[in-house]
Amino acid sequence: MKSFGEAGDEQLVCLMSCRRNDLKSTEDTSTFVCKALPKRDKMDLAALFSHLPVWTPLFLTTWTLYFSALGLEKFLAYRRGRFDYDHRETVTNTFLLFIFALTTSLWGTGVLAPFFSRLRDLSPIALFHGSEGTFSGVSLGGYLLLVVLDDLCFYVYHRVMHASKLGWAVHDPHHSCSRFNITVAAREPWIAIFFSGLFWAPLALLGFDGPLILFQQWVNFSIQLLQHFDGCPRLGLFEWIFNTPAHHRVHHGRNPEYRDKNFGGIFIVWDRLFGTFATEEEEVEFGTDSPPPRYSPMAISFNGVYQIFKRR
Repeated sequence: MKSFGEAGDEQLVCLMSCRRNDLKSTEDTSTFVCKALPKRDKMDLAALFSHLPVWTPLFLTTWTLYFSALGLEKFLAYRRGRFDYDHRETVTNTFLLFIFALTTSLWGTGVLAPFFSRLRDLSPIALFHGSEGTFSGVSLGGYLLLVVLDDLCFYVYHRVMHASKLGWAVHDPHHSCSRFNITVAAREPWIAIFFSGLFWAPLALLGFDGPLILFQQWVNFSIQLLQHFDGCPRLGLFEWIFNTPAHHRVHHGRNPEYRDKNFGGIFIVWDRLFGTFATEEEEVEFGTDSPPPRYSPMAISFNGVYQIFKRR
């Protein structure tokens, strides 16, 4: 897709050509310009969403993973004699996942992908200078580096969301459920989509293309779905490097010793390095101090913001 500047240059060339040919009227000039311009330059708004079809298979994979994990989790729970699933809450949480996916795809492809790509083009330190496209110009080693750096960006973003009053107000929906199961992963704070991209801007400055950054963000999120799987046993040495359901149960605990711990996405090493790691010892109490109505998606989404204004 041509940049807005390049499109403007083409228009200028066309106008100069018109004058050289002594076109007699403004109407003729306008017609000539329109015919000379490629169609995609007249559809810049639509072109912003040109990457949208790329996410369709990825989203379908995530939904398949979610419903498969949900079915397995419920099956194992019933086998253990646990019948405490709230089916209305499951429907509510799943609807919130739909809102999150829809918001991510539209805002991500329409705003964040062009924003990241523009930052990459302007960056003096960009490491990757391939042509525009999800994996263009990035080797396997470069992509593995992106996996690590993307998770570090998530750690910083996640920690800021817990440390700031406004951040916590937006992040509150994800912690407000009194249960811990795969549907809790679906209670994503879709409002955060509108500003969270700033935390991933350094990846664009390093030269990663916008669609690739968004792709890895969604891969990270899909992996984090499984960290909410109820009933997963401890995983031994795996837990030294990677985040697991046991580590993430701690993160969701409102016990004093568990608050603001285990912020990592795929990796738990960030928490070990930066002093925010805690292991699961005492039984975890889930939920928040001011839980929202259980079955209202909008009340759940805006409960944290409401609590801020309520205290004033």
